[in-house]
Amino acid sequence: MSGQSFGRDKRMLDQASFQRVFDEACYRISHKNYLILVRPNSGSGARLGLVIGKKKVPTAVARNQIKRLVRESFRRHWTQLPPVDVIFLARSGLNISASQLYTQLPKAWIKLQEEVKNTGRTES
Repeated sequence: MSGQSFGRDKRMLDQASFQRVFDEACYRISHKNYLILVRPNSGSGARLGLVIGKKKVPTAVARNQIKRLVRESFRRHWTQLPPVDVIFLARSGLNISASQLYTQLPKAWIKLQEEVKNTGRTES
């Protein structure tokens, strides 16, 4: 069951990792409520970083719910993703229900897989 957990190896933990993705994002998956930035990494698998600010999602309850949903969706699709660093950015208001977000995220992960497969970019 350890492969199904969301351990430290699947998280982006330091500012330098986030900055590399912001500066060198190779792929963007855009939605009116969120943006996903992606950069290939040289690690053993995909890693996730979350940026959900107070200005974008004002209540702590809503921010935490979004974080839980994104982490769970990522955890379920982690094995199918190539070795990339992924940042999920909430856009202003993020006015979407939890169930809608949870059904849209798998589509985003599939789109990510297809983009990486089609371009064939690897870590530089």
